[in-house]
Amino acid sequence: MNEYEIIDVKALGESFKQVGELIGNVFNGVVRVVKNVAEEITKCFQSIPVSKKISRKRFLKLLMSRGIQRNDAQRIVEKYHKKNGTYTYLDVLVEWRNLND
Repeated sequence: MNEYEIIDVKALGESFKQVGELIGNVFNGVVRVVKNVAEEITKCFQSIPVSKKISRKRFLKLLMSRGIQRNDAQRIVEKYHKKNGTYTYLDVLVEWRNLND
């Protein structure tokens, strides 16, 4: 023959099929893990009443418990009072995240 070899197409096809199955199994495993993590996170957040209204004093104390200094926490409380007129647990989480980024 010339400088070209004959390629066994069936063997090549089987090799690609095995690689495809392996990649598919890995992908399915990753999807299962991500799904389980998402379900656990959802369960955790269902127990947190993020939209429940809280008092000004509670809002201030929660901010301070997250490491925010009293004067900074009072400024945040005033900002939310002017903006919304109410305070929620979600507001605490948002402010804490903003200060930690």
